[in-house]
Amino acid sequence: MVEKVIKRFNVVSVGKIYGMLGVIMGVIVGIIFLLFSLIGFPLEEAGSSILLGLFSLVLYPIFFGIGGFINGVIIAFLYNVAANWIGGVKVDLE
Repeated sequence: MVEKVIKRFNVVSVGKIYGMLGVIMGVIVGIIFLLFSLIGFPLEEAGSSILLGLFSLVLYPIFFGIGGFINGVIIAFLYNVAANWIGGVKVDLE
């Protein structure tokens, strides 16, 4: 095994990955919210409950994706700063 050290990450690249994971999580949460709005459909006004569920299916992926991208950029930047001070993460490669 060869031991390597991750010295730094490309900040935008990590942001894209986090953003994509945020979009996926937003779709999952949006689907769950849509299902709950359909379950509550008979209890409230029909149009507003379903409309709110559909909006959540569109808006959650957008907001989670943007938030994930920003979070990824911040985390990668902080990792790069910390890695300069104390060294990077050691990884064993075959």
